[in-house]
Amino acid sequence: ASIDGISGKVVSNECKFQVQDGKISMNLYTNASETQVMKPGEEMEATIAVHNISGEGDLSNTVITLKLPDGIKYKSGVINDTTSSEGETSDGITYNEETNTITANIGTLDIQKYITLKLEITEVQDNVSMMAEAKADNTDTHYSNIIEYSIEKASLEVSELTSSPRYVKESQNIEYKFSITNVGQSIVKNINIKDELPEDLI
Repeated sequence: ASIDGISGKVVSNECKFQVQDGKISMNLYTNASETQVMKPGEEMEATIAVHNISGEGDLSNTVITLKLPDGIKYKSGVINDTTSSEGETSDGITYNEETNTITANIGTLDIQKYITLKLEITEVQDNVSMMAEAKADNTDTHYSNIIEYSIEKASLEVSELTSSPRYVKESQNIEYKFSITNVGQSIVKNINIKDELPEDLI
């Protein structure tokens, strides 16, 4: 790089780096949009698409690892040659709960493998990110793309209670109203409302 100035051209130092051919291509994606705000209790399905791009034949002892961020836990997973459920197996997938890391030993990678994982949001975190790693015999560590999500606690506001008419006599009906507003960014489902009535109301 260089800069042209009044006093002439100033040249920076030279930086050299080596680019090596990759042997494994990985794409990490989920069934949730990266703009979607997640909340505790929700589930997501993550898929790691692994492809052999070495051009040198099969890759032996191929292992994929995915360290989950705080707030996301592993539920189950399968390995398959395609994205369909036919021929899928859970053999080779292990989960270390202490480190929150999923390991998928897919053995010989001939063309492609798909690892499908069911995950659960368990805790509130501002932002979380995930990236998978792959390693096989005679290869360097390869990395997938990074995906990021926001997690927030459901936030609702309940309005003041209003009634009509304001005063009633015995055996008269009374109608009261209130509203609930979602003041968070995530969609809130399965809302249950509980209201304890005074003894004289039925």
